[in-house]
Amino acid sequence: MSKQLGYFIFVIVTFIGCAEAGTPTYTLLGNASAGYMMVAEDFQVNRTLFSVHASDSDFGDVLNIESTDGVTREYFKAEPQSTGTDGTFEIKLIKELDYEMTTSMTVKLTLIDKQQNRIRIKVSLYLTDVNDNHPVFNQQPYTWEIHEQPCNITGPWNTFKIIQANDADSGQNGRVTYSMEPKSEYNETKTLYNSKFQIDPATGHVTQKQCVDYETNSYYQFIVTAKDGGPNGGLNSTVDFIIRVKDDQDTPPFFTRDSFRVRIPEDKPVGSVIATVHAKDGDRGVSQKVNYTAVSDCGDIFDISASSGEIKTTKELDRDKGVIFNNSGECIINITATEIKTYPNQYNTTQTNTTVTISVSDVNDNTPNFTEGSTVATVKENSPTEVPVMFNTTLHVVDSDQGNNADMDISILCSNSTTGCSTFKVTPTIIHGSGDIIVQVLNETLLDYETREIINITVIATEKANKSHIATFDVLVEIIDVNDNGPKFNTTSTMLSLTENSDNGTSVGNITATDADISPEFKKLTYSIVGGNDKFTVNKSTGEIFTICNVACNITFDREIQDTYFMTYTATDPGMRRDSMSIEVRLSDENDNQPVFSRKTYLVYKQENDTNLNLVNVKASDKDKTGTNNSEFYFKVCNSTDNYFTSNNSLSFDSEGWLKLSSPIDYESLSSQSKQSGLVNVSIKVVDNGTPSLSSDAMVQLTIQDINDKSPVFQSPHYNYSILENSTTKDIDNAMEVGNVSASDDDGTTRNSEINYFIQEGGADRFDIGYNTGMVTVRMNARFDRETQKNYNLTILATDQGSPPNSATVMMFIDIKDVNDEYPKFDHPDYAISVKENATLNTTFISCRAHDQDLNNNLNYSILNVSATNEDGKSVNKTLIEDYFGINSTTGDVFVANELDRETAKTVVITLLVEDVAAFCPKPQNDTATLTITLKDINDHAPEFSETIYNTRVIENAVNGTLLIQTLASDVDENRTVTYRLDDSTGKFTINKVTGWISKLGELDRETEPNISLVVIATDNGVPKKSSNVTVNVTIDDFNDNPPTFITSNKSIDVWENVTTGYSVIHIRATDKDIGPNANITFTLQDNDPATNYFDIDPITGNITVNESLDRETINEFNLLIIAKDNPEDEKVQKTAQESITVNILDVNDNAPKFSKEIYTADVVENAENLSVVTQVSAKDNDTGKNAQLTYKMKCENCLFEIDVNDGTIRVNSSLVEKVGNYPLEVIALDSGEPSKNGSTIVNITVLDVNLNYPVITHLPEHNEIKVFECVRLNTIIHNFNYTDKDFGQNGKAEFNMSKFSVDVSSVFNLMPNGSLQVKAKLSVNNATQYKFQIQAIDCGTPRLTSNKETITVTILDVNDHSPSFNTKHKAFTVKENMTSNQSVYQVKAYDKDTNSTSCYEFDPATQHNFIIERYSGKIFYNKSIDYEVNKTITFTVTVADCSQEMPVVDYCEKNGTIKIAQVNEDVNKTLEITVNVLDIDDNPPVFSSKTLSTGMRRNTEPGTVLSLNLRNSTMIDDADTPSNGVLSWKFSNYGNITTSSNLQDKISTISGTDTCEDGFKHIFCMTTNGTIVNNKYFSEDLIGYFIVPIKVWDNGGSDLANLTIYLIADSQILTMNIRHDKETVSQHKEEILSRLSDILGPYTAVFDNLQDHKENDVVVRSSSDIHFHIVRSDTKEVMAGDEAVRLLDEATSTTAMLSFKNEYNIMTVSKQQTSTNKEEDSSNRTFYILVAVSVSEALIISLVVYVSLATKSKYQRKLKAASIKPDIEMNKVEQEMVVIPGSNVYAKQYNPLLNAQIEENQYDNIIPEDSDSMDNDINLDENEVDDPNTVYDRMEEREATLDMYTDDSRNSISSEDLLDSALKYHQTQKSTEVLNEIEDDYAGENRNYAYDEDYESTEI
Repeated sequence: MSKQLGYFIFVIVTFIGCAEAGTPTYTLLGNASAGYMMVAEDFQVNRTLFSVHASDSDFGDVLNIESTDGVTREYFKAEPQSTGTDGTFEIKLIKELDYEMTTSMTVKLTLIDKQQNRIRIKVSLYLTDVNDNHPVFNQQPYTWEIHEQPCNITGPWNTFKIIQANDADSGQNGRVTYSMEPKSEYNETKTLYNSKFQIDPATGHVTQKQCVDYETNSYYQFIVTAKDGGPNGGLNSTVDFIIRVKDDQDTPPFFTRDSFRVRIPEDKPVGSVIATVHAKDGDRGVSQKVNYTAVSDCGDIFDISASSGEIKTTKELDRDKGVIFNNSGECIINITATEIKTYPNQYNTTQTNTTVTISVSDVNDNTPNFTEGSTVATVKENSPTEVPVMFNTTLHVVDSDQGNNADMDISILCSNSTTGCSTFKVTPTIIHGSGDIIVQVLNETLLDYETREIINITVIATEKANKSHIATFDVLVEIIDVNDNGPKFNTTSTMLSLTENSDNGTSVGNITATDADISPEFKKLTYSIVGGNDKFTVNKSTGEIFTICNVACNITFDREIQDTYFMTYTATDPGMRRDSMSIEVRLSDENDNQPVFSRKTYLVYKQENDTNLNLVNVKASDKDKTGTNNSEFYFKVCNSTDNYFTSNNSLSFDSEGWLKLSSPIDYESLSSQSKQSGLVNVSIKVVDNGTPSLSSDAMVQLTIQDINDKSPVFQSPHYNYSILENSTTKDIDNAMEVGNVSASDDDGTTRNSEINYFIQEGGADRFDIGYNTGMVTVRMNARFDRETQKNYNLTILATDQGSPPNSATVMMFIDIKDVNDEYPKFDHPDYAISVKENATLNTTFISCRAHDQDLNNNLNYSILNVSATNEDGKSVNKTLIEDYFGINSTTGDVFVANELDRETAKTVVITLLVEDVAAFCPKPQNDTATLTITLKDINDHAPEFSETIYNTRVIENAVNGTLLIQTLASDVDENRTVTYRLDDSTGKFTINKVTGWISKLGELDRETEPNISLVVIATDNGVPKKSSNVTVNVTIDDFNDNPPTFITSNKSIDVWENVTTGYSVIHIRATDKDIGPNANITFTLQDNDPATNYFDIDPITGNITVNESLDRETINEFNLLIIAKDNPEDEKVQKTAQESITVNILDVNDNAPKFSKEIYTADVVENAENLSVVTQVSAKDNDTGKNAQLTYKMKCENCLFEIDVNDGTIRVNSSLVEKVGNYPLEVIALDSGEPSKNGSTIVNITVLDVNLNYPVITHLPEHNEIKVFECVRLNTIIHNFNYTDKDFGQNGKAEFNMSKFSVDVSSVFNLMPNGSLQVKAKLSVNNATQYKFQIQAIDCGTPRLTSNKETITVTILDVNDHSPSFNTKHKAFTVKENMTSNQSVYQVKAYDKDTNSTSCYEFDPATQHNFIIERYSGKIFYNKSIDYEVNKTITFTVTVADCSQEMPVVDYCEKNGTIKIAQVNEDVNKTLEITVNVLDIDDNPPVFSSKTLSTGMRRNTEPGTVLSLNLRNSTMIDDADTPSNGVLSWKFSNYGNITTSSNLQDKISTISGTDTCEDGFKHIFCMTTNGTIVNNKYFSEDLIGYFIVPIKVWDNGGSDLANLTIYLIADSQILTMNIRHDKETVSQHKEEILSRLSDILGPYTAVFDNLQDHKENDVVVRSSSDIHFHIVRSDTKEVMAGDEAVRLLDEATSTTAMLSFKNEYNIMTVSKQQTSTNKEEDSSNRTFYILVAVSVSEALIISLVVYVSLATKSKYQRKLKAASIKPDIEMNKVEQEMVVIPGSNVYAKQYNPLLNAQIEENQYDNIIPEDSDSMDNDINLDENEVDDPNTVYDRMEEREATLDMYTDDSRNSISSEDLLDSALKYHQTQKSTEVLNEIEDDYAGENRNYAYDEDYESTEI
């Protein structure tokens, strides 16, 4: 038992021990599962890099992970997520990574259990770069100095290559680009900077682009930005870049002022300095002195000092003549300043220019002088006021002085003071310098030639400035006599007589007048005549009156035309004075008119054998006096063109004027010429009984009709033709021709022999025939099928045009020829075959044929579509297989067209197409079939690898047998296997030939061969075998075996002393040939080095930075020792390297300049010269070198001072004259550091006044004259003078004094020091009328300066005691309306006996708003526009008053406190009535009184006819303007499209006029500019309705629109209103009359048609007029019939309104218009026309029955349908082309009942027209034709009616009552030739044979 227990314990202990001896295991999770991972250097701290799963088989064991090396401990930590034998550890980052420090790391961990079993864990981390370093410039800041010259705009340019920045990042993150921006906020400055310089983005080199200018910009400051290529725009750094421009000699000098102006008097002494100019060199940095030269446009009068710039006079000056006068008192001196060269290089001009303008003022040293003028002048007697006296030459005065010295007063003196001074005046009364003088009439009543013939006057010119300067001119004025009496007759009227037809020049009488003038030249009279229709003339000298014949005298003086003449007879003297009287001349009668036929030609129509012997009834008239032999006449026959009518059938007249035959006419007996023409002309004569006897001739034109008696005959018994079965017609105008037939007719006349053709039967509705050509054509859209019907037999009918017509028939045989119209067919619809994929090109493997039944087929084979599927059954892209196969287009053989590939497509399906290319119709003719092709496989593909290239890596110390990568290949051929082999020249790798796995075989060395390229070859098992290869790139991973190496090239570094802590001094760079952790380098500085107190180094980046402030003055240089270490996995093999660098400390500008004083003060006088030194400032800078170099500048605008930039000296910069005062200036001192520092101070400069300006007297009276009344009080201040002085203080104060001029004035006037002029003594005009003295102002400065002396005149005025007066009480003038305001229109003038008086004018503005008056001149101006239509005349009153006193007399004068000045009582006109006549202008538009106008027009009105309505009528259009600007100025036009009533819209186009209207369109009614309406179209008689014509009227004042309604009317609708007034009077009121009538009729409107003189018995009654009008229903716009309208008027006759209407307008009758004047003839011929109508109707019915019976005898009952009828427009064309056919029935105008052929007729004087309807021509009588459903009827028209030939109930029966009524209507209209055609509508409508009507066709039932 104990043994067993011991054994058990042993076993348990052993088991436990074995169990606890287990080692832990691990698995890498996450991205590190392969033993390495990629990590970005910005991976966040405390984030998990990867996880490790650890487990241990020992029970209860505890696992832990520890860091193995220092790097791992520094950067990573392992955090357990669970405890025990199975747990997970997260490996986290605890320190930031830096790619720039190391590019790879190895995480070394140890997995430990409680038994201290250790398992090593290694994970390689490969860092990827992140852009975390900014570029760093190697210098702060950059400075570049360049010279502005020399510079060439084309280059070469300067380049600055110092700028450079480095970036510690690698790759794109470390790639630096540069940009540069101006350091300015202003866009203009930026643009300027960028235009001058540019930076290379890649290198940082800055290049100059343009020339620079020191004077414009002395420096340029940019900010240069360096940016790396990192993502999101990268990182950047900036640095200042300053470019300094060095000055060169390239700027010309400049003047301190742009221009100079000096004013000097003309008496300035020679040698006086008049101005000084100053110029400086424009180059401030390299300044040179200047010299001066001058050139003047006044010659050598002035000179300039070359060194000082002083300008002096060299000669005496004269303002009034010579070069100064020619230059208008100004001399311009061009000054040139030239630099004195002291610098060797000059790059530009060294000169500049300015101008000095010298104004020379005048001194009064010349007297007035009359230079031109005649001593003799003339003026006509009675010349009106202000008419100038005429001199032979101009009266001219001149004073050569200038300004006020040249002002002259002009006056006039006369030899006889009692008359001369009142006769003339001079103008102008004041002349400045020079001017022409006009002597004008002042009082026209004093110029009377009969009283005196000459007047002596003297013209005086007195200088205003010096009254002693006077000139005079004597003139002798001669008065010229004028004509002032007119001629006189001793009576006011007389009557003379003259024989009718008097010869030209026949004396009618002699009448003279007398003239009271004595002078022969004024007594000579001339005589003239106005009126008499220009048929009389007068001897201008003797007064004898003669006849004058512009044409034959028997025409000029024809009593029958005019028997009385009225004339105005005038006598005129040479002065165009005249007197007139009236003369009446009466004509006595003579026999001078021949009898005249009513027609020159009578047209007579007659059929042969007509038993009615009357031909025509002729009419004649004689204008000679009724009841005398001269007016009585008789008829006779003269001769004939055919002897038949003189030998066999004589002609004669009966007493009633009937021309008669002796027997009926035999057509065959006529002469051949008459037969040919069908016409015979008979000459007749009418003779009066006067002495001598007079006669006239007429012609009777007799038309004789032959009878049709011949039938047509065809030229061939039958006709044969053939056509293709596809023949057809698609265009009616281009029908396909088959063949033609031809027939002839032996009738002699064209109408009876003219033949028309028709298809009677056999056409089967597929053929047409030309009705006049016989050409058979294929009907439009007809179709033929040879297989159905091979031929057609047509029966052709030919008929002539006779009445009745004759006809014949013939057969036409048409054969149909075959065309290709059958479809081809494949033999089989589907084909299938197999083909090897390597089949040879062009191998035919199947034939797919088709057949076509057509004989002339031409089959073409093609492939229509191709599709395919691969071995998986998926569709293949069509583009890959569509060119695999082809087909022979002729045979249908299918062949291999391209290389085949079964792997692309296994099954190909082809759709085959066969087409008959010879097909004619239909097209195309084709068929399709399907061919399925299966491709057989062959070994044609090599194995294909899954990748095009393989990449793998292996650590260089990996053990042999390590697997690298597996390469796999596949073969698309069927049933293929692949084997692998490796092509490796190194022998370091091997491959498994079945699996494709590559493994390590030999030793690797990354430093020798970091990358190895292998080739794997895959081979299939096909026959023959195929293979392919792929490249495998193997990357060898490194382990540490190389020390670091420094790559820093710059071992001496400059650092500015003012850099801040953390400033980067330099990046130390080192490399290690190893990679990964082995190449991670850390940097340190040598311990115990003093430099470590000021500098730090980043162990990772190697960036050395400043950690303490630097002071160059304390330490100016540091030596640093840098140590670099790598970090291998095994610390024992760690390697190091050392590098030493020197840091130099640079000085910066850190001290600002400082002035020695905070405030400077200085004084300077205002006349100090330019560049005078005022004071000097100075400052110091504690910096050294360039930083301590100072320049000075001042801050001020338009500164009076300048400062020397180098030494601080302040000088005067411009004139200080008149700029007295204190000027505080800020002066700034700037050092030359960058950036520059500055200090400032204040300089207070006081400009002291100097007495430089002369006082100038102001507030002078006008013309220096003071006017004062003699009654002025003592001590009165009569004027206050003032002065101005530009000086300041005491220098600017002045006092006045007075000096004697002519007499001692100091006893009369006192001039106070302040300038007040005071009256000291009593004034009297008896003592003196004027006082002259000079005044002067003297200032109080030192020295005292005086003003110019001013001569003052004090004029003593008498008391004004006369009032101004107008010389008439009324004046009138004329103005145009609408004139603009402020425009002068008239001037009034009053006279005043007081001298020096001033009149002023006014009128009451409350009553006169149209005009204003100028107070003193009397000129009248427009105040506002006047409208003529409102005011045609305007009257207002102008009042004149005396405004001479500047202030009331009582203000000056005193007597017992006040004085009253009484006006002299005299007869004066203080008011003037003005009448203004306003002239009209065209400023108002014409306006239609009604916007709707209407008129009527007969339907048969010819185109070109002017309608009676004339719109130029003030009753229809209102215009407020006068006639010349109103009705006479109107213009009219169409305005838009004409519209029609609804019933006309489809019947007529409104733009189908015959001619073009004035607006360029073919309106059917044209509106002319003169207001007339012209018809522009032929209208059919059957048209009923109206047209609305938009019309426009306009003139310069505007325009208006209206609509004119024109009604188409018949004569039967026209009413006539007879009014007992002449036509001119009625014309003015016709619209008013019809408007009143319309108002009476209510819903009916009376519309004007025309206006005519009233006639009674064909004699015009001029005292009576007829208005023709019609009545329209207002609601429907329907024109009422005449009878209906008359009834309407009759019903209203008895109303009060109608009676009042008739009485008011003198209306005699209102009746229907008469269409015939021969009422007796109506009754006598009524029976005759009834019989004719009945006979004609019966004949037509019989003819129709006979013809239909003949046409239908071959069949019992058949359908007869007419062929397609051509449109009406074609018929009209035929009608228009139809000519008169002699001897035929062309004039019958009846219808051929069978052929529908219309026969024309003319208007004959002896026949009644029959039915006027027309029928179409193109008729087809084929009874077998049936409508083709495809026929197009767009251009055809068919009409149909039914005629039952075998029943009694026919709707076409015509009753005798219908015939009677039609005949009566025909008879009624026959009498009026104007409405001959109107009856056609009524006749055709009321008595229409519908079987023959054009609207119907006959159809058999």
